Amino acid sequence: MAWACQAAPLLDAAPSGERPRPAAPPAVNEPAVDPTEMVHNAGGPLFAKAWTAPVGAAGQTTAAAEPVDPSAAGKKVFLGLCASCHQPTAKGIPGAFPPLAGSDFLMADKRRSIGIVLHGLMGPVVVNGATFANVMPPQAQLTDDQISAVLSFVRSNFGNTGEPVTVQEVAEVRAGHP
Repeated sequence: MAWACQAAPLLDAAPSGERPRPAAPPAVNEPAVDPTEMVHNAGGPLFAKAWTAPVGAAGQTTAAAEPVDPSAAGKKVFLGLCASCHQPTAKGIPGAFPPLAGSDFLMADKRRSIGIVLHGLMGPVVVNGATFANVMPPQAQLTDDQISAVLSFVRSNFGNTGEPVTVQEVAEVRAGHP
């Protein structure tokens, strides 16, 4: 399944020569997993790095807000979440996952792209003349800032040239406004 990489770890290491064992389910009180912190171990299974934020009174985080470079934030989300299917080069996998690099489908409609990230996509789509009939799961767990950053990153890289996606546009689509 394309979205199986969001669980961590998928397989426990096994001694050389033995088959890997399924990983134990996470404990109930394990920290949240940030999809932007997912990494791929080239020699082994996909896994996610758990993280927690310092918490102060009434559940407020105490970490000081730092300026975030939208391009760097978008690249981080892309590499941590999108690249597992669309590949780090954004060229996709022929017949399985469409390319985002030089994508006529992606660049034709910003709001449609926001909706696909938020709500997923099932069924055939034609990208650069090729038909893809796979499933993209919704990524609604991402914040408006993360969706804005990742779509802006993809729309301005990989041979694409397009306007950035604003946080306001994401919020409007999330709220159901066309």
